[in-house]
Amino acid sequence: METNTIFIVGCAAAAAAMVIYYLRNRRNIASFIAGTVSGIVSLFLLEKVSALFSLNIPLNLFNIAGSLILGVPYVVILAIMNFL
Repeated sequence: METNTIFIVGCAAAAAAMVIYYLRNRRNIASFIAGTVSGIVSLFLLEKVSALFSLNIPLNLFNIAGSLILGVPYVVILAIMNFL
């Protein structure tokens, strides 16, 4: 399996887990909004400071969707994968 395929399958599994989490949470709307906002803000901040750490983080549809669904953990894993 290619690395990209493993990454996409992992993100799909994490997205399914997040959907289940948001549906079972008592404050599901507030929790979803907080996770979404923190994820997109962290992605934009990482994209702005990526030149300082010699990372190449593009703002494409996949990265934006991943940060909106999964939040900050997606952005952290994205940064680690680009750093290695």
